[in-house]
Amino acid sequence: MPAGAEIMRVNTGARATEYRAYAKVNLALSVGGRRPDGYHDISTVMVPVGLFDLVSVSVEPGHSAGEQETEAFSPPGDGPLTKDSLPIRLSCPALPDVPPQRNLAYIAAAAFLKKIRVQVGVSITLKKRIPWGAGMGGGSSDAAAVLSALNSLSGEEHALPTEELISLAASIGADVPFLVGCNSRPPLWEGALCTGIGEKVRPLDVPNMWLVIAFPNAPVQTGEVYGLLDKMRQSEGRGMCVSPEAFRGQKPGKRVQDEEGGRIRDFLDGLSRGDAKEIGRMLFNDLEEAAMDLKPEIALLKELFYDCGALGASMTGSGSAVFGIAGSEGKARELKLRLGQMVVESGLDIRDIIVARTGVERNGR
Repeated sequence: MPAGAEIMRVNTGARATEYRAYAKVNLALSVGGRRPDGYHDISTVMVPVGLFDLVSVSVEPGHSAGEQETEAFSPPGDGPLTKDSLPIRLSCPALPDVPPQRNLAYIAAAAFLKKIRVQVGVSITLKKRIPWGAGMGGGSSDAAAVLSALNSLSGEEHALPTEELISLAASIGADVPFLVGCNSRPPLWEGALCTGIGEKVRPLDVPNMWLVIAFPNAPVQTGEVYGLLDKMRQSEGRGMCVSPEAFRGQKPGKRVQDEEGGRIRDFLDGLSRGDAKEIGRMLFNDLEEAAMDLKPEIALLKELFYDCGALGASMTGSGSAVFGIAGSEGKARELKLRLGQMVVESGLDIRDIIVARTGVERNGR
């Protein structure tokens, strides 16, 4: 056993648990300049939606002094994170080409074990439902669910206070702190304003809304979108996303700088009034124009949402998923049907179209 490491005392009746790892959408996303560390400062309003991966986590208590170490799990050490140096197994059949050590769920488990310095075997199984490359935080939410699951299995002796767990989440990825709060039992929040690189979370009261979400068969690389946005700004000046008029064949409105977070403040004001139609009119995403340049089908899909009567439509995150707001569940299902018909007529290659409600229903069982 490494110096200073302990054996986790796990409650016999709580060796395994299952969490929902909820997807998120960005209702508003303002992107600032590139920071010295290579990231961008952002201000974004995020909400979870009823689309989720299933994350199963189980633990096997470490051996006592003098007992033989199990071959299944190796104790954590002080060296680099490798498959053989950490007591973690990860199964993710949906991503067979991604090495376990590169999966954020694995990275989260490794970070948690090193934080609490215990010797315990961890098995993780991911049942993916959130598409990769959609801008809905699937990998980040898996990591958040793993953190919450391990914390719940650790017992009072090792469990981290909420503040420490969220701080640990921030070291794993910008969206992970927000999603820890969404995936917790009970949820800490169901909407938030996230700033910094996304890791600073300010909970918000967000009305539940019905969304239709469409997934083009066109995954987007986040780094590529941000890189193109930087190039566009260098050549044209800072800008915001293309106005909805652009999707009617009209000339896009003038792009303007989001001075001192003005658009975010306006959006929060509209959000506080709780009117889905007003919220739909105010949706924006600074990454849209760059993502549409890389994947033109995103622009066409957004145009189809408006043609089908959505109250508002926007790309989420860095894409490529596009969502539209509907006034009720019934109207959302009608919107999905109309959109599906128009997608077929347009020849767009779409992976799926779903109806989802914002907010968190429950977690675990």
